[in-house]
Amino acid sequence: KIKAAVEDFQEGNQLFSIRDLALKSGVSTRTLYKHQELWKKAQDNVQKAANIECLETVVHEYNRSEERR
Repeated sequence: KIKAAVEDFQEGNQLFSIRDLALKSGVSTRTLYKHQELWKKAQDNVQKAANIECLETVVHEYNRSEERR
């Protein structure tokens, strides 16, 4: 259940919290904390990808504004 829910979040490139994962998987947060090896790395990877995408957007917007000057 946990792996399937994590895969859904990854396929959609969606950030997810432990509460999101609990709701999607039907597993309690207590159980999720006991089995972080099934989801924590994926959560971190999705977060890093989102941060990189955000940074790229900011740099692109900054460069565009500089070109207009």
